[in-house]
Amino acid sequence: MTDPLPPRFQEQVWQRIARAESKPGTAFWSDFVQVFLRAFTRPRVAYAYLTVLMAAGVAAGILTAQAERARLETDLGQRYVQTIDPYRLAASNP
Repeated sequence: MTDPLPPRFQEQVWQRIARAESKPGTAFWSDFVQVFLRAFTRPRVAYAYLTVLMAAGVAAGILTAQAERARLETDLGQRYVQTIDPYRLAASNP
């Protein structure tokens, strides 16, 4: 017991397939680039973006400098102890 297909069913299916294939596919990245370029043609958005990037760069630089300073202080402290008592540092670091 099968119902008959509507008239011109196969023709309509092939037309839908042809329409779907003829549509240009837009990639996510091309849409993203278009939005990005439209946004950055406005000076306020571009300046705000640059300000955020500069602040992030400065923050990253400060954090890196603090970590390096702490490492250097530890290293210099160990060297100082070694100059005063060379055996003490060797005994504390197995």
